[in-house]
Amino acid sequence: MVGEVTEVKAEIVTGIVGMGYIPVIAPIGVDAAGQRYNINADTAAGAVASYVESPQMIVVTDVPGIMSTVEGRKVVLPSVTVQEIEALIESGEIYGGMIPKVRAAIDCIQGSVSEVIIVDGKEPRVLSRVLQGEAIGTRIIRS
Repeated sequence: MVGEVTEVKAEIVTGIVGMGYIPVIAPIGVDAAGQRYNINADTAAGAVASYVESPQMIVVTDVPGIMSTVEGRKVVLPSVTVQEIEALIESGEIYGGMIPKVRAAIDCIQGSVSEVIIVDGKEPRVLSRVLQGEAIGTRIIRS
């Protein structure tokens, strides 16, 4: 059973963060009758980022960012807008498992999240590097 996010109990997440911990969230949903649903992890992460009003979401994956063919070779796009993402999906440049990631980014960037950064988890110290402002991966911005 696959579900969609309709609500996030943001106070639980912010409470855990407020105590100095990093929450680990299993993307499982439950309806009023107790039925459990699997929720795409990228979709859940985007919803959590929106509900807790995070200014930034970092997506750690197994690719260096959003790739596009430029002059016959694949390169990482350092920055893309929502409109550019739609064009890349339509052209087939973004496909497969990257589509839920960028769809989640588009959804959460419409709220308080001002940017989403997609980075490669195989990169050494990738999170600390991104948080220190290093230009790594792909930044998705509103416009």
